Amino acid sequence: MKKFLESHNPCISHILLGILLMGLFFLRVNKLWETGVFDYDSAKNSIILTELNSGNFANLFHHASPGFYLIYLPIHSLFNNFLFLEYFTALLNLLAIWLLVLHFSRLFHFNSNMFLWLLAFVGSAVYQIVSSRYLAMEALSLLLFVLIFIHYHKSLVRPENNRYIIFAQIILSLGVGVNYKFILVILVFWGYEILFAKRKWNLKMLFTSAFIFVAPFVFYTFLGWLLGIGWDNYGKHFFVQAFIKDMNPNEEVSKFNLDLLYYVKYFLYFENPLSWIGIIVFLFAYQKKSWAIPLLKLSLFVVLAFFLGMSLLQKAPRALLFIFPLIYIIGFLGIFALPIKKWIKYGLITLGIALNIFLTNENVWKYSNSSYPELASVLKLKSPKKIISTAGLGVSPFLSPTTQLQIALTREEVKQYKASGGKYLLFDSYSQIINSQEFEEIKYNSTQILFEKEENSLASPYLFLEHSEYTGLNFEETLLLRKKAIENGLKIRLITFD
Repeated sequence: MKKFLESHNPCISHILLGILLMGLFFLRVNKLWETGVFDYDSAKNSIILTELNSGNFANLFHHASPGFYLIYLPIHSLFNNFLFLEYFTALLNLLAIWLLVLHFSRLFHFNSNMFLWLLAFVGSAVYQIVSSRYLAMEALSLLLFVLIFIHYHKSLVRPENNRYIIFAQIILSLGVGVNYKFILVILVFWGYEILFAKRKWNLKMLFTSAFIFVAPFVFYTFLGWLLGIGWDNYGKHFFVQAFIKDMNPNEEVSKFNLDLLYYVKYFLYFENPLSWIGIIVFLFAYQKKSWAIPLLKLSLFVVLAFFLGMSLLQKAPRALLFIFPLIYIIGFLGIFALPIKKWIKYGLITLGIALNIFLTNENVWKYSNSSYPELASVLKLKSPKKIISTAGLGVSPFLSPTTQLQIALTREEVKQYKASGGKYLLFDSYSQIINSQEFEEIKYNSTQILFEKEENSLASPYLFLEHSEYTGLNFEETLLLRKKAIENGLKIRLITFD
């Protein structure tokens, strides 16, 4: 960092960097202790980590993500609290952003001011904060992607040194075990390799690459056999998840869903306009130069490939996870390419950071308070062995270990639970988020209601947008679904069949 911090006293620069990193960490964890893990994937991951910690490995290959669980398991074992897992997630996201910004800053010889402003602008971007608050694979995936991106770029600059391309492939191979969507990362980088890198691949390199990518599949196959959960368990999960269908709680939705405007509208509605306006300015300002600099050429190719590729597949903001930081970095470069005074440029970026925080408050923090802990307190007094919930898992982190939470996706499952002697049904409005009308006909009276409250966390626009890939709805339909759900009331109700 010395090269671009030399314009200020190193001690002051490091102090400012430390303060900035603490501020960015706070943006990620603010009100997390009130929110819990309200989204389905986060709650499910918390449940699976608890199972793994107790020696139950049945769900190790859930979502074809054993790498994620194996990396998070030691943290869960050490602290045994979902909040520490979420703090760990925020740190992983922040580390990814710092490494990527550092890489660009070194190559563009940024001084300390430029570095700190770029880190603040990218680090405070709305989706960076949103994805930091999921107890899911996004933060770890982003970190692995950033490491791949950096080492692949180094392999382009120093093609004579094969260690960079090998290291990039090793991380990419590990990434596939964390997030099956790294298959798309393989396709994007191979596309760049064929079209632009012009690297000479000999048989030794090809065999080395094949070994690197096969090794994790062999390892997880052996691990499944060793743990007694099936040697073919991982292969089945991976194949179904990656090539057939996602785990859909509501209806069958094809993996292919052409919509070229979904992400354009998402950026217009939910992301900082300086990011996409800056990219437009960047393209005009740099023109041919952007394709002459390997880092910019690679960045633009990756952004374009993912943006177009994801427009062909199921929709959700998380689909653009890997390119959000690159978009903001390119946007930053575009703003600083404007033929205006430097203090105006810094003023624009400062305004952009303030807008990031405003958008985060409006779309994230505003929906952080939750009634699930209070509901869990009521249930602890009842001490039920099992309860059933209409699609939502938000109460799970707060339940007593002796209470089992069962998910119902159909009325029939509720009937079976009741017939088997089940006494408690949690009417969770999460079912509205997945656009299910399965439970509207279930009747109950006011005397059966043990607990009823509005659940503010379920009104989060990101919660609805992330479920676009499950519902198959387009951008406007998703926001309309949210509007109707809010009008109908997003509540959690605990009723008894007694």
